[in-house]
Amino acid sequence: MNTMWMEIIKIATIESFSSILQIALIIIPLMVILRIAKEANLLNKISEYFEPLTAKLYLSKEATFPLLVGTTFGVTYGAGLILQAAKEGNLQAKDLLLLNVFIGLNHAVFEDSFLFGAVGGNVPVIFTTRFLIALIVTYLLGKWLKRKQERLEKYRVSN
Repeated sequence: MNTMWMEIIKIATIESFSSILQIALIIIPLMVILRIAKEANLLNKISEYFEPLTAKLYLSKEATFPLLVGTTFGVTYGAGLILQAAKEGNLQAKDLLLLNVFIGLNHAVFEDSFLFGAVGGNVPVIFTTRFLIALIVTYLLGKWLKRKQERLEKYRVSN
């Protein structure tokens, strides 16, 4: 095989493992922090503080911490916490969908806003626009899901 291809494969392999290691070095401590926070009842306190916002987005209190992490640190790190919470049975299907929508639209909002700002973007406009779009879309989807659930329950009761 050509030495150039061997070099490309070598570099790709090293960089891939480096990326996996970086992700693991962030996700594993976040999961440990999540476990400690849960045991120390800190998650309930954080959830109570943000409950007015999460309630308006039709999210449960259990979705608060993954929402904050995904919004702040990005999809990769938020996904790790979402998967962990889902495995533990703490999130409903509705929560998972709404979390994915919100984080998909508004992931790593600080990092991305500052990166675009570094190349000339207007940081407040980028941040505010992404945040508002995520709020509006998640709210509308949550409201639609709630109405759909209410109609299903009404139908079940009448039959």
